[in-house]
Amino acid sequence: MLGFVIDETGGTRSAFVGYEKNWIGSGSSNNLAISSETSNSIKFYTNGSATLRMELTTAGTLNVGGSVDSGAISSYLSGYNAFGARVTNNAYFNFTGLNASGTRTFYVTGSGSAYFGDTVDFYGGVRRTNVRLSSDQNYPLGHYTPGETVFEIDPTWSQTELQEFFGSSGVSWVSDSTAPGGYAIQISGPVYVGGAYNSGFPYIPVDQDDRFYMECWIKDVAGTNGHYMGSIDYNASFSSLGGNPGSYGYWVMLGYYPGSSWTRVSGYISGFGGSNGQFVSGTKYWTPQALFNYIGQNTSYISGWKVIKVNHRGDRYFSGSLTAGGNVTAYGSPSDISLKTNIQPVTNAIDIVKKLRGVTFEWKENTEPYEVTKLREDIGFIAQEVQEVLPTIVRMGDNGKLSLRDKAIIPLLVEAIKELKHDNEQLHKRIQQWEDNS
Repeated sequence: MLGFVIDETGGTRSAFVGYEKNWIGSGSSNNLAISSETSNSIKFYTNGSATLRMELTTAGTLNVGGSVDSGAISSYLSGYNAFGARVTNNAYFNFTGLNASGTRTFYVTGSGSAYFGDTVDFYGGVRRTNVRLSSDQNYPLGHYTPGETVFEIDPTWSQTELQEFFGSSGVSWVSDSTAPGGYAIQISGPVYVGGAYNSGFPYIPVDQDDRFYMECWIKDVAGTNGHYMGSIDYNASFSSLGGNPGSYGYWVMLGYYPGSSWTRVSGYISGFGGSNGQFVSGTKYWTPQALFNYIGQNTSYISGWKVIKVNHRGDRYFSGSLTAGGNVTAYGSPSDISLKTNIQPVTNAIDIVKKLRGVTFEWKENTEPYEVTKLREDIGFIAQEVQEVLPTIVRMGDNGKLSLRDKAIIPLLVEAIKELKHDNEQLHKRIQQWEDNS
């Protein structure tokens, strides 16, 4: 029989509407229960400013299910401020039958993990909390392309996210003010990561001419450990092809012992074949891979682990200076006649060259040329002196320093040599004439 009961046992107010009063409210809260026979439907209503909440505080399962005709829960929740379910003590909350035809399931465990059984659309976006720093710091969870860097570690991840990404509980954030990559991760015991070890690493596509650079900082903090690092290669069907030169690719570390100081390890991989530093033939994707503490199995730290795609198609333009610590290899610079106008021959080249002064010198410490190249002694020109003779090939940068377009001096030298040759030929003729007449 349908009934309505108000229970004020123990100083609390509990209201029950339904076919059977099967519980008694307790505690300091006011409780409301609404029930019906299995064959009938149940509806919960609140006013537009209230919150509808179902709470389960003992071990068990709170189920919300059935068919939703419109296929959108939001149509039933519109106008309400919140719909919530609270679970504690290892209880479970299940939300089933989200549409009339599917078997989609959403449930939250007492430990706080949420699971979705099928595709779920979030209207309004997903917001993530930076729990490592402050619960007040929130940012949208979005899909983005990081550009040239195709693999790196996000230091804002939580401990759980870091371990899920690596697929191992043997990794954890650790504070180290000396970490060169800006963060430090402790590797405890043997930790093997990569696609074959169920890590959440990206499967990076490989094109014919692609070239990748990987680097990582590493040091041992307990014991002496040997490490391996490189790649795992996959074909178009995502089947593992292994790698070079062993079971996987070890082109960054191959049984390497870094010692107790931060050490940077790095390597390149490109092309296809059977050599170390090459992809296995047929590779279409690859994941970063490492066997940390493979030898020794103690504890180490890593920092700044990343992969950068270093080959590029198309032109690149820079508005500022381009500084290179190593060699610069290029075919040349534009020189097609269709790009030029007002073409005139160089004249009086010898007179111009005579005004130039080649010098030897030493770069000062704490200057960019020295810090980048570590070159002390050098040979060249002084820009201020060249500017007095050839002002068009000297330019002042944003830092107020003069730079010199050295290659412009080459045509002068060519024409100067030609002028000298011409003068030499004329002198030779005069000598020959003098000898013939003597």
